[in-house]
Amino acid sequence: ILEELVNYAYEKAKTAERPDASGMAKNFQVLTYDAIVSRFKLLDTLQSSTDIIPDQSPRTIFAKAGNGCVMKCNYCPEGTVRFVPYTVAQFTEHIEATKKALTDILGKERIRRMNEGFINVSDIIWLEKYHAKNRTYLTSLMAAELMREYFPWLEKIGSFIGSSSALSISEDPYGNVELDGKKYSSKFLRELRGDGLINRLYLGVETAHTEGSRLLNKSITYERKLVASRLIIDAGIKLKVIVQLGVLGKGFYPLGKTISPENFVPSEEATDLTARWINDVQPYRVLESVYQASPNLPINRLV
Repeated sequence: ILEELVNYAYEKAKTAERPDASGMAKNFQVLTYDAIVSRFKLLDTLQSSTDIIPDQSPRTIFAKAGNGCVMKCNYCPEGTVRFVPYTVAQFTEHIEATKKALTDILGKERIRRMNEGFINVSDIIWLEKYHAKNRTYLTSLMAAELMREYFPWLEKIGSFIGSSSALSISEDPYGNVELDGKKYSSKFLRELRGDGLINRLYLGVETAHTEGSRLLNKSITYERKLVASRLIIDAGIKLKVIVQLGVLGKGFYPLGKTISPENFVPSEEATDLTARWINDVQPYRVLESVYQASPNLPINRLV
């Protein structure tokens, strides 16, 4: 019955396809039942159960570049898996297999309607860090270049980045931005932007409240997140910030402080501060991530 319903919907939707359409309408496409099943099977190979990929789109091509996460944020399942970057060979093979599978499903012409690419790794800068340690030869620049090589028609290529790693990679003794005695510039991020390389980055802000971040085992201050974001934007990269809704509950007591009414921070205060941070940064997009409680997450052990 499901197959018949999908194929019926396919025949109806097919009449709405227009090869001469312009704008977003030109990307409209429909899939048969068999093509939909094939695509679901493909997606199952492109991400693990702990991967975090925001705002998935039928037009997005995912290329996995590593597993797990270095950060141990206690509210996120990806941090429960040790970070292992892909090798150049693994990443290349993954891209080739993805391109072949999508071509088989959609055809040579329709795959070009998939105009967004996403390098699926918890933080693209960790490829640089592990490359410096000789743990992989795959750098963030190489991953972006390979993505562009295999999918030259992509209009957008994005990935995740963290505030700490963005600041670390941006340290520059001659930089024009100073914070806590260190200088920073957007030099590396401009290289990452390059000529048609990374033009979208997703930054997990979660909450701009410094003590709220500490509670999530993400000890990054309001100011450091602010500077990291501005460095990305100054590099000409569109910034999407991810805000966690519900993870702090009705409120919290800062770590190290007595549990008493005067120390309680209501969630409204943290939310207002995050809104102020967003207004200061003016990102390209704000993505709202609703906290999904899981008994296996370390945050549940906080008392």
